[in-house]
Amino acid sequence: MEELISEFEKVERETAKAFSWDPMSFDDRITKANQWWELAKPENVMQLVEYIRDLQKEITNLEDEVYPPTPHHITN
Repeated sequence: MEELISEFEKVERETAKAFSWDPMSFDDRITKANQWWELAKPENVMQLVEYIRDLQKEITNLEDEVYPPTPHHITN
């Protein structure tokens, strides 16, 4: 996963100019845009989504350990 995230960061830096108003040849702009779209294919995006979901579950579990839910009879 770290490799995929690093690749997204690298390609984003390299392609930022292609998605801006900065001067760039058409061929370079299209090549850079294609690099971004190749990386942002559905399989890679879904890997990131699953990774985020797993992290959210892990955070929730850690929060439950540190801040256990208050028993119902105490709150009423």
